[in-house]
Amino acid sequence: MSKAIALCLLALATLSAQSSAPVSPFVAAPWRNIGPAVTGTRTIDFAVIEKDPRVIYAATASSGLWKTADAGITWTLCARCLVTGSGV
Repeated sequence: MSKAIALCLLALATLSAQSSAPVSPFVAAPWRNIGPAVTGTRTIDFAVIEKDPRVIYAATASSGLWKTADAGITWTLCARCLVTGSGV
């Protein structure tokens, strides 16, 4: 009986040593920078529409006013939103 218990314990120890956590396929992958591609401006201000928080306006120092309607996934230059003229 004691030999059977010893064999069971030996089998469990062998199985637990073999069943380690799986190795991630990303372990050997090197880190790399994927963006943003252009970082030559700074954000001056931004506004979020309360009724639809997916709509965000961002004012930048050099490239104007930008708008997103999908929570920042895509941005478009909002030239129609700009007010032109002096003293405004």
